[in-house]
Amino acid sequence: MAIAFYDKEGNEQFFANLDSTGSPGFFEELGSGTFTFDPKCFYDHYTDRFFVLALERMGLAAHEAVQGKTHEAMHANRREILHDVFD
Repeated sequence: MAIAFYDKEGNEQFFANLDSTGSPGFFEELGSGTFTFDPKCFYDHYTDRFFVLALERMGLAAHEAVQGKTHEAMHANRREILHDVFD
């Protein structure tokens, strides 16, 4: 996936891949990996600027770490609720 800017005549002014496959990719300096998707572009008329964002798929190891912490927190909350109900 890529991003490009064009002038009013349709001439390409800028082009870059969104992920880290560019030289550099558009978001690579911010730490993006190789799987960015669902880009959005917004124009803010107050600042007269465009803002671009894209989602990124986390690596499996990072996902498992987040999922594990979420799973632990859910079980801790469940134990607290059961403790309150049965005490």
